[in-house]
Amino acid sequence: MITPGNNNATVTVDESKLPNGVTYDPATKTVSGTPAVTDWGPNEETRKFEIPVVVTNPDGSKVTKTIEITIQRDTDRDGNPDVTDPDDDNDGVTDIEENAKGSNPKDANSRPAAVITPIAPTTISNPTQSVFEGNPIANIVITPGNSNATVTVDESKLPNGVTYDPTTKTISGTPDVNDWGPNEETRTFEISVVVTNPDGSKVTKTIEITLQRDTDRDGDPDVTDLDDDNDGVTDVEEIAKGSNPKDANSKTCSCSTSKQWWC
Repeated sequence: MITPGNNNATVTVDESKLPNGVTYDPATKTVSGTPAVTDWGPNEETRKFEIPVVVTNPDGSKVTKTIEITIQRDTDRDGNPDVTDPDDDNDGVTDIEENAKGSNPKDANSRPAAVITPIAPTTISNPTQSVFEGNPIANIVITPGNSNATVTVDESKLPNGVTYDPTTKTISGTPDVNDWGPNEETRTFEISVVVTNPDGSKVTKTIEITLQRDTDRDGDPDVTDLDDDNDGVTDVEEIAKGSNPKDANSKTCSCSTSKQWWC
C-alpha cells in the first residue's frame, strides 16, 4: 500500500514493470497479487522487479520511490525455492547429480541415463537335434546369462519319455511316439524356453527335437531304410502290392516257380 504524505497528492505506478499476476488499484493505492513467471531462463532461479512510483503533490513537487519485488523460482512447488532445494524438479535425483550427468534438474521428465549392465546371453547345448527312434537325446542344458534368472520350460511340448529337471536345468530322456501316422516317418517337437532375468527382462528360446521313426529298430530310420519292418520284402514292393511296409505281419503274396502260393 502506498500512503502519500499529502492526501491530495497523485500517485502514479509504472504498471508495465509489475510482474504478471500483480496489479495496482489506484482507489486503494494498493499493489497486490500472485506474481507469475512463465519465461524462466534455463538456470535462472530469482528475478527482481523494480517498479517506479511517483507521488506528485498539489504544489507540483514530486517524490519518486521504487518498489522491489523478488520472486524465487520453485520448480516443483514444494515450498522450498530452487536456490535452496537440492532436488528442484522432485524427480528423486539431486540437482548435483543431474548437472554432473547432463540431465535437466528443472525437468522431472529429464533424468540421467540409467547405467545398464549387459546380461550375458543365455546358452543352450544341443538346442536342435535329430534322433532315431529308440535312442536317447543328447542332454540339453540351459545356462542363463544371469545365475539368478528363472528358467521356464513348456514341458507340455516335450515328447513322451523326455523330461526337464529344473534343478540342473537339463532336458533328457528317450523320446517315444506311440501314435505314428500310417506314413509318418519324422516328428518335430518345438519346446519353448523362457528365461526371466531379475530385472524383469525376458529371453525366449526354442528347442527343436526331431524324432526319426525306426519301425524295426535296426538303427536305420524309415526315411532311409529300404525295408522298414524288416520282413524281407522291400517297402517299394509292399506298397506296390498293397501290404503295409511298417508291419512285419503284413506281407505280399508271391507265386513260386512250383506254382505254390505263400503269404
